[in-house]
Amino acid sequence: MTNTTIIVNSALDAGIFTEEQIKQYLESIGELPLHTFNGWKERGFVVRKGQKAALKCDIWKYSKKTETVPAKTPEGKETEQEIDINHYYKKLSHFFTVAQVEPVQA
Repeated sequence: MTNTTIIVNSALDAGIFTEEQIKQYLESIGELPLHTFNGWKERGFVVRKGQKAALKCDIWKYSKKTETVPAKTPEGKETEQEIDINHYYKKLSHFFTVAQVEPVQA
């Protein structure tokens, strides 16, 4: 299940949008006007002070990490090797609607 699917289903369950509204948003702009604090910030908006999240749901986050582990060379010498331990995990995220944000003041 993708993050978009998770957010759409959660927004429907919470009654934030109707199925028709969701269809219109996805067809016209390709996304819902429902983003996290950082998502709005990237779009040039700030969440107004005192606003509470309109929606809370678990979405997939990607963790890109490396770990150093002991290893042996083909000659048998002790050494260290970096391995990737990248993975996805679910994280509770807080979403705000367009009614809860305002443009950033320059």
